[in-house]
Amino acid sequence: MHAALLSNGKVVFLDKLENYTESKLPTGRNAYSVEYDPTTHELSPLSLSSNAFCCGDIRALRNNNPTYELLDKQGKPNSRSIPLDILVKNQPYWMYPFLHLLRDGTLFVFTAKSSQIFDVDKNRIIRQLPDLKGLERTYPNTGGSVMLPLTKQNNYKPQIMICGGGEIDDIFSATDETCGTISPMSAKPEWKMTKMPGGGRLMVEGTLLLDGTVLWLNGARLGCQGFGTASNPALEALIYDPQAESWATAGKTDIPRMYHSVALMLLDGTILIAGSNPNEMPLLEENVVQDNPTRAYATEFRVEKYIPHYLLENKAEMRPTEMRIRDKILVPGGTITTISFDLNSNHVPKDVKVLLYHGGFVTHSLHMGQVMVEMESLPPKLKYFSGNQWTVEARVPDIKIAPGPYVIYVVVDGVPSIGQFVSIQIY
Repeated sequence: MHAALLSNGKVVFLDKLENYTESKLPTGRNAYSVEYDPTTHELSPLSLSSNAFCCGDIRALRNNNPTYELLDKQGKPNSRSIPLDILVKNQPYWMYPFLHLLRDGTLFVFTAKSSQIFDVDKNRIIRQLPDLKGLERTYPNTGGSVMLPLTKQNNYKPQIMICGGGEIDDIFSATDETCGTISPMSAKPEWKMTKMPGGGRLMVEGTLLLDGTVLWLNGARLGCQGFGTASNPALEALIYDPQAESWATAGKTDIPRMYHSVALMLLDGTILIAGSNPNEMPLLEENVVQDNPTRAYATEFRVEKYIPHYLLENKAEMRPTEMRIRDKILVPGGTITTISFDLNSNHVPKDVKVLLYHGGFVTHSLHMGQVMVEMESLPPKLKYFSGNQWTVEARVPDIKIAPGPYVIYVVVDGVPSIGQFVSIQIY
């Protein structure tokens, strides 16, 4: 399953060609894509012109293609397929590598246990980084990867965190409980290791939360990615705090979220969790056979919403409301925009942050393009306007981030506003 947040606050889901869906097109045919409204839970079936299947079988020689290509602004290829050295050397772990755009425009590329900084424009390796200890980390033993929040406090220095993984392409594969964090642009990059509570996981995915922590959830404790190739679902949600370098268990579900699960941030700051289809074709609950690994887990049609601690109890009532952003088109290092918002009449704020957030395109435990950047607030950091209204002036820092849609959140004393979309443009 694939998922992304749309500018209307709804979520688009894409799936592969299957013999059963719960949503139908007006023609009566199965819908392999829907637009989902997380507020009303209404589904709008969408028609696909092609099969959005995830990828080919890595064991098939004809699909051996450890290359990259560049697309223009219209999404059309403008180059040939170019071999990528790190993928060639790490076969068969070249599918779904972890990619993060660094502040200078270069790429952090990771596959298996290996990583490097790569200059796409010049097609050259800038720096080979140390291997990450532990088991394999990418498909078919995928863990999860995030770039930790870029803030003024850390001088927008990128830090990459990778968790989980597995040993081999097998249903009985061991999984990895370790995580590594590295600052790839530092003078001497080294992996700093930690462990997830509860033991090893694969297919674990990391979602950046608006207080700067990371939510890790979904996945399994035994096996690998694929149809009927994993068991022992990991049900606990974990929170990692980069500042304290500490872990906490923060909730538990009773729904297995394994192969083809997704999680992504919504405009209200909660996390939508959906999917799990470890079967080649949908398997309904009444057809599950517990002692048959290829039929042990049903295809999951339910969705869940994870509410982070910053919105629990009465904290949601303390949200900044009526947010107004003067400029909806922003340029890194350029546009200074004014953001106004209302607070409860007896609430005198002590701390305010303006966050630029992109949840990315989510599939196969990867959040492609996920990034959270703290905008630079200009002094005075916060101004009282009138009534319950406050204003802050802020701009996007002068670093390289991908152009396109982002969400702005104002976070006051740890509680976020409802997000609004803006557009980042690069000239």
